[in-house]
Amino acid sequence: MGLEECKRIHDGFAKDLSACGHAQAGARILISKDAGGEGLHLQFCHVVINYDIPWNPMRLEQRIGRVDRIGQTHTVRAINFVFEDSVEHRVCEVLEEKLAVIFEEFRIDKIGDVLDSAQAEKIFTDLFVEAILTNRQDSRFGRAGGTPEGREPGTASVNACRKIVRLAEGIENETPVHTALLLYKARALRGLGLLDAARETLTGALRRKKDRSEELLRALRYERALVYEDLGQRRRARSELEKLYAEDPDYEDVAARLGL
Repeated sequence: MGLEECKRIHDGFAKDLSACGHAQAGARILISKDAGGEGLHLQFCHVVINYDIPWNPMRLEQRIGRVDRIGQTHTVRAINFVFEDSVEHRVCEVLEEKLAVIFEEFRIDKIGDVLDSAQAEKIFTDLFVEAILTNRQDSRFGRAGGTPEGREPGTASVNACRKIVRLAEGIENETPVHTALLLYKARALRGLGLLDAARETLTGALRRKKDRSEELLRALRYERALVYEDLGQRRRARSELEKLYAEDPDYEDVAARLGL
């Protein structure tokens, strides 16, 4: 959609809203993709419903800012839909917990500072990656990292894994967040028994190491070792696990898997 077409829709929506209460009243709801979160002036609206929550709350603030701006004459209401027990939900929980501690200890409300900070992008990136790394034992994968031989995961786990794979479709390994999402996707693929696809996803994610934390790279390698085990490639699995053990003897259950 070009700029002229966007402007035509924007102006038409504003005109329709100004006519509310009159016989010629038109559209009262504007549906927009994420691109609508920037560059629009919608202060003639006062209710925002975020159906698809972005992982970065700053993006959420930008959306609300289209409505909550100079010229607004009503109380702005923002309604956010978040899937319970999702990664996005956990990110929000971690952020709120940390900000609550700051407020409790120092009686300083840092929410506005965080959302306006130039460093906020890195803060939320780190939180997002952390949420995925600490979510390895999530029941949605059937078990931690896959399905044991001779036992199928429950229907709920299968559906959750399929949904994760669909949501992660087409993700390129461009940022640490993308790498963490590829890890999440690989776990779901392994939970579905798609071991070759899981191995390829993990190997691809490991090709780019710049700006990736050691913790994230180690999680990828550990997950790949588990995939090797499930594939029956014991030698490759043991080689990967031995390298992980040399770096951190207490990492996950590496020592137990090596029989140490």
